[in-house]
Amino acid sequence: MSRLKSVFLLTACGALLACEAPHIDDYRIETQFVASAESAGLGLEADEIVLAVVDEEHVIRLGDLERYRASLSVSGQVITNPYNQRLELLNALLTIETLNQAGLEAGLADDPEVHAAVASQTADVVLRRLVNSETAGQSPSDEEVDGLLETYDFLVNRPNLVWASLVVVPDRQTARALARRIQNDDRSEAFTAFNQAVEQYGTLPSLAEQRGDLGFVTQEELALVLGTTHASEIFEDRRHTVFGPWAIEHGTLLVFIPGRREPIQLSEEQARNEVRDVLLGNQRYAAVESVLTRAREEYSLEFTEAGEQLQSLSGDPQDYWRRLRPQPFEFALHERLLPRYNLANVEALFPLEGSGAAAEGTGSAAAFADFDREGTEFDAERMGTSPEGTGQNP
Repeated sequence: MSRLKSVFLLTACGALLACEAPHIDDYRIETQFVASAESAGLGLEADEIVLAVVDEEHVIRLGDLERYRASLSVSGQVITNPYNQRLELLNALLTIETLNQAGLEAGLADDPEVHAAVASQTADVVLRRLVNSETAGQSPSDEEVDGLLETYDFLVNRPNLVWASLVVVPDRQTARALARRIQNDDRSEAFTAFNQAVEQYGTLPSLAEQRGDLGFVTQEELALVLGTTHASEIFEDRRHTVFGPWAIEHGTLLVFIPGRREPIQLSEEQARNEVRDVLLGNQRYAAVESVLTRAREEYSLEFTEAGEQLQSLSGDPQDYWRRLRPQPFEFALHERLLPRYNLANVEALFPLEGSGAAAEGTGSAAAFADFDREGTEFDAERMGTSPEGTGQNP
């Protein structure tokens, strides 16, 4: 009996940005067979191929999922990272894709400066979140920093990643043929091929919705599909078993161990020790995201500068950001880019019409009321506003 095989193809459509694209035969394709679909947490059939191709030098191998680890191949040198670093890079690519789609709708598709600004800002957030010494309680090792800097350089210096998308195709031959079409020097033909692939094969999020119980490998990735940022809503759904090593809600670190259906709740001290072990190279199933108050201050200044940069480039950033909000799914991706607790700052920079004194961040709660009604329950603390919508920062 033939076995169903799938390939996850992450294509950086360099041709769309008039970049000189390599021939598909130059790609260094790495594959990893998933021995157990259930333990891998991706809802795949046994022995399906999991593959992500970025370009001729950068291949993200979504392999060894049973152990929740992955390898990032950079310029021919394979760097084995803790699982959370691979996750952050993948989430960054998904975020870039969503931002780019908003740029398309806002008529900014032909402005490479906007693309570069978005890619740079996303990479900077990824880097900060990974190397923030306060998150782990101590500074990362030199090797850790080197790997992160390569990831950062990878994102910043390749703005064509703004066009990246995750497409699910049935086999390797189809993937290679599709890549050839997308690498076409004719931008119109490349864009047409890409859209046809999305319509025919679907993207990873759409496939997840079709299968119903297909979980991403982490709570947050799964939340992007469901259009929610609340871990509790996912924990209550017992169809999803082990889908990742960690999740955070309201500042509590929840660690998932393969083979367990229930999360283990750790104290702050225990969580810091877990993260310290990960950064020191002890491959445990744990990672962390900073929820420190100081991070709010650091990111506030950082994102203000990014907003001013986008405003000078696009002319109408208010429309640029507003177009990220029609659907909860798109907004959830956008929130992955933003620092936690800092949504009010973005609302102040790019106020919605009728938001009142949004310059002081007072219109945020009302602006997101629709998401509450749709079941996307953004809590007041996360938005940086009061529960009553008065806009008073905590």
